[in-house]
Amino acid sequence: MTKRKTFRQPSTDLKPHPQTGAPPRRRKRVRPGAVLGAFLLAMLVAATPALADDKDGSGLDAHARMQHLHVLLHEGLGLVLDGADLVMVANLGLDPSMDRKSSEHGDAVMKAGRELLEAAGGAIEGIGESGSERLAYTRELQRAFVAVAEHLEGMQAPKLSQEKDLGLHHMHLMTHHALRSAATGANLNMLASVDSSGEVDELSDRHGEWLLSNAKNTIARVLEGPSMQRLHDEGGYDTELMSLTHQLAQSADEAIELMLQMPERAEM
Repeated sequence: MTKRKTFRQPSTDLKPHPQTGAPPRRRKRVRPGAVLGAFLLAMLVAATPALADDKDGSGLDAHARMQHLHVLLHEGLGLVLDGADLVMVANLGLDPSMDRKSSEHGDAVMKAGRELLEAAGGAIEGIGESGSERLAYTRELQRAFVAVAEHLEGMQAPKLSQEKDLGLHHMHLMTHHALRSAATGANLNMLASVDSSGEVDELSDRHGEWLLSNAKNTIARVLEGPSMQRLHDEGGYDTELMSLTHQLAQSADEAIELMLQMPERAEM
């Protein structure tokens, strides 16, 4: 018979302090999550720009509020891309038991991302920088992200029986990856523009630039690279799917170009 392991319970026989006679106190356990939360809060406070233009009493200047909107727009775009990936996988019909769940969840995630993009767009007018270059840029960025979302929502499913269609499917995945990389790079550039961490800011800026540059190059390969040229030369692809692929990649290219033109990058 296997002997069950027993675990020693903490002692409840706590003795008074040997010198002062003070009653014993139990030591409080420090939760790692609480420490991490406090650390992140401190970092956010340290990274907040000067509050020289606090027009609405929120404690943040217009620049900081605009950056917050940019991060929300990037998050909304990321959700739409994640949902689109799930729908694309489901459309391949490789696992009927999972395809329905993948498609339903993908649709829900895409909807949540689209709603976040729309909500962020509605918040732009309350920033308090009417007529500024940064406000105009943010409006344009939001419109570009919504255009990408619309192309993803209207994307046609590839046919498993068509090898050329699957090639276009891979190009869609590359386009999604390029957009995610660009959004991450733009966020890193915004963090670097706060100018609060010296060498860390430089590292953040360099990596952000690298991600944005690679994203731009990836879209160029999708639109005009050897794989696309070969498909056009050989034919045999679904013309509607090809047209949608070009429209998606073109809208992605415009969105990435805007992220490359982010005002914070010019200020660094």
